[in-house]
Amino acid sequence: MSFFDQYPEFLPDKSGDLTNISYTRENALKRYSTWISNDEVKGLSFLDIGCQFAAVGAYVLHYGAAEYVGIDNKAKEALVAEENLRKYFKQKQWNIYRTSIEDFIGNNKKTFDVVFLGRILHGLSLNGNSILSDLSEICNCIIIESANPVNTAYDTIKAKYNVVDIEIEKYVEYEHSFVEYTDSSIGNFLNVLYSLGFLKEYFLRLGFEIDYAPYEKIKKIFPEEYGIGYINKKNNPLKKFIIRFNRRYDKGYISRLDYEFNNNILENL
Repeated sequence: MSFFDQYPEFLPDKSGDLTNISYTRENALKRYSTWISNDEVKGLSFLDIGCQFAAVGAYVLHYGAAEYVGIDNKAKEALVAEENLRKYFKQKQWNIYRTSIEDFIGNNKKTFDVVFLGRILHGLSLNGNSILSDLSEICNCIIIESANPVNTAYDTIKAKYNVVDIEIEKYVEYEHSFVEYTDSSIGNFLNVLYSLGFLKEYFLRLGFEIDYAPYEKIKKIFPEEYGIGYINKKNNPLKKFIIRFNRRYDKGYISRLDYEFNNNILENL
């Protein structure tokens, strides 16, 4: 029996709206366990931004999370999430807020062990950086899933770094910091997508270090959906990445000036 066969309300069946195989009832547990393994969950508090029907909530609460908080600015999704959780879990274990990320952050006084930011980062074009910065102050770990931007400037990179194509692809996937992107398939998001390279640099400055393990694992499980590029030849939709950032307790905070000096960025300006 699939994990989500125990909680059928949280995910649609194969005939539902979710077309990606990793989002089906049969595979959702594989997806969430790459985000955070079930033996890590016990006793931790979770904030799930863009929770939709609270499937993440079912996962973490089932495996012993101390608290789950989901937020969604869509009233229908938030109502369904409340109904789903109420059926299986005690009210004191969870809360659902029908609000925007900005309003939640502005009124929140709590800290969380883990923050999930699933499939909405590419829609935070106007104030995404400040939201990420605010979230970093209230958690020890932040896990982000988003669309993976495909760099359209291969020729420019090739000329600058003088590397072969396969190395270019590796650089583009993991290191490049370009966030501007133009493609009608991603919708009306001001043509901005966050790359892994940008997020790595940004969170390093916020005192976090990157953990590539979840991404490497899920690419092997669902290679048709995760990685860099497009799912099909019609260039729609983009593949996804899932990345995890953990607060650095041993190394401490690194300032932007120190980071740029250590990485020879200042001398290139």
